[in-house]
Amino acid sequence: MDLTPGQTIGQYRIVQKIGEARPQDLDDDGPGNRRLVGLVDRAHSAFAEYTDALDRFRRELDMITRLEHPHILPVYDYGEIDGNPYIVMRYMTGGSLQDRLQSGEWTRSEGLRLLDQVALALDFAHDRGIIHRDLKPGNVLVDDAGNAYLADFGLAKSISGTQDLTATGSTLGSPAYMSPEQARGEKLTRQSDIYAFAVLVYRVLSGRLPFESDTAWGFITAHLSEEPAPIRRFAPDLPPAVESVLADGLAKDPLARPDRATDLMASLHAGLSGGAAIPASPSASRASQAAVSGSAVSGSRAVPAPRRRAPAWRLPAIVAAGAVALLVFGGIAAVVLYFGATSLRGDTVTTFPVGDEPRALLFDGDSLWVANFFGNSLTKLSVSGCGTSGEGCGENLGTFDVDDLPVALAFDGETLWVASSLEQTVSAVNPGSGEVGARHLLPHVPSALAWDGQSLWSANAIDGSVTQIARDGRILADIDVGLAPAAIAFDGTSLWVIDQEGRSLVRIDPDGAQVQESIALDSEPISMALDGSDLWIGLGDTGEVIQLDPENPTAPRRIDLGSSPAALFFDGDQLWAAAPGAGEVYRIDPVTAEIVDTIAIDGYPVALLTASCGPDCRALWTANQTGDSVSRVSIE
Repeated sequence: MDLTPGQTIGQYRIVQKIGEARPQDLDDDGPGNRRLVGLVDRAHSAFAEYTDALDRFRRELDMITRLEHPHILPVYDYGEIDGNPYIVMRYMTGGSLQDRLQSGEWTRSEGLRLLDQVALALDFAHDRGIIHRDLKPGNVLVDDAGNAYLADFGLAKSISGTQDLTATGSTLGSPAYMSPEQARGEKLTRQSDIYAFAVLVYRVLSGRLPFESDTAWGFITAHLSEEPAPIRRFAPDLPPAVESVLADGLAKDPLARPDRATDLMASLHAGLSGGAAIPASPSASRASQAAVSGSAVSGSRAVPAPRRRAPAWRLPAIVAAGAVALLVFGGIAAVVLYFGATSLRGDTVTTFPVGDEPRALLFDGDSLWVANFFGNSLTKLSVSGCGTSGEGCGENLGTFDVDDLPVALAFDGETLWVASSLEQTVSAVNPGSGEVGARHLLPHVPSALAWDGQSLWSANAIDGSVTQIARDGRILADIDVGLAPAAIAFDGTSLWVIDQEGRSLVRIDPDGAQVQESIALDSEPISMALDGSDLWIGLGDTGEVIQLDPENPTAPRRIDLGSSPAALFFDGDQLWAAAPGAGEVYRIDPVTAEIVDTIAIDGYPVALLTASCGPDCRALWTANQTGDSVSRVSIE
């Protein structure tokens, strides 16, 4: 888009052009306004080549405009001109962190203050399910008072999303700050941003990068297979403890990195003060937390198994028959997979497109519902015909807009309930028409839902609580349950909550709305299923599933999956576990506690359930987060 001084765009008038890759300088000529704002021209060939790119851009930008934080750059407005999108944001006159690094005109204490502010912004967004994907000094802007603002938050995903919208010459992230998993084209998590943040910390403290190269591919190879140069080689005045903190942040294994950017900064400040650095790694930091009361769970191993690290030397490659192309853009490799993979046992996997980043599934007895996290929508799919001719199986019966970032679903027999994390609401949806009815504000950001037969419960991972909600939206109870409740389920008598960071299992009396007991676990629980008598719990840090008798929780059976089980589901006969990192779903015999089948699923399966499709017909369904799809597998 060619912009010239004096040109008007809506209520904005161009004042001057600052640069090709930086905002235009413009006045806001709206009623009563004469403020200077910035405009970024987001014209990109991808928007012309892919018809859904602009819609995706609008949806995600609309979400980001409501991501309000003191250290995230405010987005005031956005729109289109001649089919090209643009963004209006606060005009920053203090330059960027990149400018300050290049000038060298600042003190270490000033740099640490900016890093503290960036850490707060990262954690805020991560807690709401949003990953930056392109953290680097140029995306940290500074105001006149010397405060940091994280910019371009989440826009990297808009442009480089699931349809490979990156054009030749651009990159999926910046190679100097790219995590190993991003270089391999794998699923990104908050730990991917933590890695880039650790690179940023390294550079602020030393003026150098942990890896040096003249090419993008050289950086990628270094991130994948080399150890970073000791920072004290470039900044010998730093205490030795700083190297330990950065080693955690720059770990090749995402699970070995800190969970939060502020945790890394707390460890860094402790190390710089001359004391021993507070451990920043997840295992070390959680071990230092106060023990949760209850019986400790122990199995045949006294110490949890070590994390399974991906080989550091593994370079991007085509590794399966489903990979049809290795695309390289500006030196960045990405494997493109096609739908319709088959399992190791020959079960046919059929995949259906849904919305943007599906995170939750629900079967209401007639149809399958999918919560599309970044799509801000629900997709309703038909399951009829799946067991006969196949006609109509997986047919999209409608997509329905809901509050932003829908994260969980529940069904009370009549009404479908959807929890939205950005709006902090729970809404009632008519399962027949898809119409959204009552919408209720919640006291905390919800992360999971359960129905106990009389009322709705939300688990609130950020607040460390669960909330009881009446059908009319009244808040009946708000109960502290630990540090980060990740899942909640009702067994007919009690509510069960797993506290991920607190490494515990909590039982709640739903009638009395109070905690009955808390059972300490020896590893980090991330998923849960009930089979009528026992609880099955997925452990994220050891890649195991344990079987737990709540009346005798001292000797659980353990099943080693070798990868983190993000979701569990018991279908009345078999236990199912989804390991998105491995791209696999496991069928487990609950009687023998053995894996009886392994099914390969493309697209990072993060949720699963089974649904009836007619007489003698049952199928497994998975929600595939990066594939923007659901997959179906017939159950023999």
